[in-house]
Amino acid sequence: MAFTHSETNIEQPMPYDFAFEAKNENHTLTRQETGDDNGVVRGQYSYIDRNGISRIVTYVADPVDGFTAEVQSNEPGLVAHSPAGATYNVQ
Repeated sequence: MAFTHSETNIEQPMPYDFAFEAKNENHTLTRQETGDDNGVVRGQYSYIDRNGISRIVTYVADPVDGFTAEVQSNEPGLVAHSPAGATYNVQ
């Protein structure tokens, strides 16, 4: 059995920023995100349907704390709680 070794070349993070919105008669979708040169990513995405039901997710991902998110929603049956790095807030 022969073993091989390969180098992994990890590039440094580059700052970026993007956003979009898509609408039709049934729903609106949005997303925006930024990343900095330290590898920290911050963003938000949302969904709103024609009846006003919404979900907005705001998140941060970084090399120290990993991924964390906060969810705000008025969806029927959703219960406020905080599992594994995410917080759910019912409106």
